[in-house]
Amino acid sequence: MYNKADLNAPEAVSRYNTAFQKAINLGIYGTDLGFANIYGKNQDAISFLNSVRDLADGLGIGAFFDYETIKELAESSNRLDELIQQTTLNFEKINNNLRERKRENVSVLILTGGWIEAVYLTTIINLREPNDLLKDKIGDQKVVLDQLLLVLDIYKSTPGFEDLINDLTALQEIYDQIEVEVIVGEPTMEEIDGVLVVTDGTRSVVHVTDTDIQKITSLLKSIRNKVIR
Repeated sequence: MYNKADLNAPEAVSRYNTAFQKAINLGIYGTDLGFANIYGKNQDAISFLNSVRDLADGLGIGAFFDYETIKELAESSNRLDELIQQTTLNFEKINNNLRERKRENVSVLILTGGWIEAVYLTTIINLREPNDLLKDKIGDQKVVLDQLLLVLDIYKSTPGFEDLINDLTALQEIYDQIEVEVIVGEPTMEEIDGVLVVTDGTRSVVHVTDTDIQKITSLLKSIRNKVIR
């Protein structure tokens, strides 16, 4: 369910002045770009692409984002798979470059912004059309949030990080009420196009209540609004 109003306004990019704001909102816009791509909203995708380019340039990593190629793909209505693949590859190149240049703090902010926006959009869609699959996806983010906070804690003395960590820790306290049960299963094997493919039989079962989802939705909206303001 696509609604442009749910996404961060592309023109808001002009108010992000610090490295912290630029990095975390680069992650936000990256998710919005992907969301617009999936729904075939070409013009919106180009607007988000422009915001991504501006923030990447502001962080000194614009050279690793192939703007022209992605823009060309975004303008085409029948090259969605290529567009998503190219966008993903570009963000991977950016993250690899940041790690090579010992700027992991920027990389983790991009990742965190992308995660916040992705889960936020999932909660918004679930509000409009509640279903168990979306609830499970939201609840299953407990593990990801735990891992994010472990990495963010490394940079807690860096400007901007402390407030973000405090906010996400409050979210973690809600997630602590959710149980993610791992059920170990036997792997299965099948031949596909002459290749033996092994599928892991292990699965996770998320025990999450409507109250949990409501609390996550409310707090995540507040956190996201602080990030994009």
